[in-house]
Amino acid sequence: MESYNDDIELVYRVLHNADAKAFGTLMERYLLKVYMSVGRMIENKEECKDVVQQAFIQAYKKLDTWHGECFGGWITSIARNIALHHLRDKERACEVAFKENIDVLDDVYDDEHEQYLQQLEDAIKLLSTNDQQIIIWHYYEKYSLKEIAQKIGESENNVKVRIHRIRKSLKQKINYE
Repeated sequence: MESYNDDIELVYRVLHNADAKAFGTLMERYLLKVYMSVGRMIENKEECKDVVQQAFIQAYKKLDTWHGECFGGWITSIARNIALHHLRDKERACEVAFKENIDVLDDVYDDEHEQYLQQLEDAIKLLSTNDQQIIIWHYYEKYSLKEIAQKIGESENNVKVRIHRIRKSLKQKINYE
């Protein structure tokens, strides 16, 4: 698992050495976390991807305003704010946004929750590429079992069993019961 000091070093390299690869490492490290957070707010996968991209662009432009707090929390906050603005700009009903995202709007930074999310993200990275893709399609891009089955050439029942096994594996990897 990457450490907080690694993030500080990467940010330093970006700001003082114009090291684009260092920012690429930060993006790779936190992309799934940001995508998961935005995906809970924006159902359309293309819009979600656009918001995530905008968040990383804004983070890059405002990197000098980062005060050394948890980088994952910082970039996720940026993404959530962009997502909320996106929802408002599209004139989606405020009532729907509030009901669907009440936990995001009321979200208070919690070390235990942050640690759990990091463990989950790390556990997902340990999965095979195929299992990672199934998890992303099912949970983050909200594909149906039928759509996933068609993509990978398996039956819906096989996909359902695979998702069950993947979830069980993730729970074991993060010591969650």
